[in-house]
Amino acid sequence: MRLKVENLSKIFPTRHGTLSALEEINFEAREGEFLCLVGPSGCGKSTLLNIIAGLQPPDQGRVWMNGEEVKGPGTDRIVIFQDAGLFPWLNVRQNVGYGLKIAGVPPQQRHQIAMSFLKMVHLSRFAGSYVHELSGGMRQRVAIARALAMNPKVLLLDEPFAALDSQTRDILSGELQDIWARTKKTIVFVTHNVREAVCLGDRVLVLSSQPGRIKKELCVTLPRPRSLNSVEVGELASLILKELREEIERVMSKEMDSDWSTQKSDLFDLIDRNLGSGI
Repeated sequence: MRLKVENLSKIFPTRHGTLSALEEINFEAREGEFLCLVGPSGCGKSTLLNIIAGLQPPDQGRVWMNGEEVKGPGTDRIVIFQDAGLFPWLNVRQNVGYGLKIAGVPPQQRHQIAMSFLKMVHLSRFAGSYVHELSGGMRQRVAIARALAMNPKVLLLDEPFAALDSQTRDILSGELQDIWARTKKTIVFVTHNVREAVCLGDRVLVLSSQPGRIKKELCVTLPRPRSLNSVEVGELASLILKELREEIERVMSKEMDSDWSTQKSDLFDLIDRNLGSGI
């Protein structure tokens, strides 16, 4: 399987004309690769993921899966959002098996598949629980199990850990590395957090501020499993942050008062911060 994004651009209409969100994006994700996308707020990362998923059409360019053009949603590409998007009226096992039910998979087979992936994310004993009984981290693990149950070619993750506390985020980072190693799925992972990108990715694509373009590509050759808190991850994250600094400054200069400057802010000293989030 190979995912290819070719000359992709996206423009949105606004009250004041048009807004160019993405411009001439080109990259490939190899089979089984963990590819991370980082960039400042508003650079089009989520828009790019939605286009790959077939949820939005590009205005220019194409997305290819195994040589076939993507023209809409498909079970070969599953998105996991920041909000897990679970159904509160279904229990955990039913949530994981919901897509299989829609696909017409018989009940007994659905049950077996759902339980196998719940075991993979260490939630099999919560199969009968409901959403309101789960923590945020548990909900995201259910969402990952639900996506894997459909056996997609590509997993598209849009800041799935952004709303979680740092301890839970660290744990899920390790679990996601383990799941990826076991399933060999191709993963495209959007994040603001540069440490997270280095910890998880085989490659990191750095996007510029609006309109989003690929500014830099970095290969991560650190041995796995990796820790968010390792010195090596921090050093490489610092290099990515240097690439991002100018782009983040551009975004902030548009959104802050005129007396703001980087000299007055310690923002860029915090390389493990969720850069761009909430700006």
